[in-house]
Amino acid sequence: MIMNTRNSSEAFEEISNGVKNKIFKLTLSLSIFMMAGFFVAKDAKAAEITVDTVWTKAQSPIVVSGTVWLKAGVNLTIEKGVAVKFDSSSMLLISGKLIALGAKAEPIVFTSIKDDSSGGDTNGDGAASQPAPGDWSYLFVNQGGEANLDYATVQYGGGADEGAVINYKGKLTINNSVITKNKAGVSNNRGVLTISNSSITNNPITFIGSVLADAAIGNNGQAEVIVNASNNWWGTADGPCPWRELLPSGVPIWEVDIKAICGDKPLVDSGVVYSPWLIKSPDEPAEPDPVILVPGIMGRWEVRGQWRLDPIFHSYDNL
Repeated sequence: MIMNTRNSSEAFEEISNGVKNKIFKLTLSLSIFMMAGFFVAKDAKAAEITVDTVWTKAQSPIVVSGTVWLKAGVNLTIEKGVAVKFDSSSMLLISGKLIALGAKAEPIVFTSIKDDSSGGDTNGDGAASQPAPGDWSYLFVNQGGEANLDYATVQYGGGADEGAVINYKGKLTINNSVITKNKAGVSNNRGVLTISNSSITNNPITFIGSVLADAAIGNNGQAEVIVNASNNWWGTADGPCPWRELLPSGVPIWEVDIKAICGDKPLVDSGVVYSPWLIKSPDEPAEPDPVILVPGIMGRWEVRGQWRLDPIFHSYDNL
């Protein structure tokens, strides 16, 4: 099975009950000031976010260490162009509402602290460390929480093959985004999940038999829970592979040859509605729509406010 969030879900239910006492023993970092009625933080170490908060472009990159918990009823807004960089095993636990609306030219990036391509050499070690899938844990949308991601990139997360974005009984909407280079992409467990116009590729996990597989979207094996994942790019014009639906009858799952079933196509779980899908990357330039100008008496004339080719002899009517 891929991206089974049952263990992590149970763990976060325990966190929800006990994290308050544990988190306040940790340190809230440092560089916090008041602006326009919101808290704005440069570094976010293990702590609770209990008031409406803005992570601004001026403060980017934002460095997350440990577990940062966005409490219920509280909004966290991330401005376009912000890089949020996670230290080892760090995560953002969302019980409130995350609003991360980037722009095509200024996406919001959730990435590893080792990723110098976003926000610079934040850990100050030059090229000594390189980012890799699983460098940090995940964005975790908890029960009752909500997250809206638009023009965002999520990379190098996934912790223990569970997915870089996990939705546990929450509401998660992802548009115009890139989910890549994680240990599994997105995992849903009885939540409301919608993904569209996004690229979900190259999220490898170790599948059964130590075979690497591209795990795109997991749904905890729950076919009755519908995930709307249409109009996305899966890295191939053939779309993703609904692997559970293709399992050979009578073959135990531990004997499944996933490569024989799906090849290198990204895997999607039961209940994931992926059709129709994009046949090219959303970032690929659109085909040109040319305007043809033909000069001369048999060329282009304006007739009653519309431009027509040779309205006298109709030489081009079948062009």
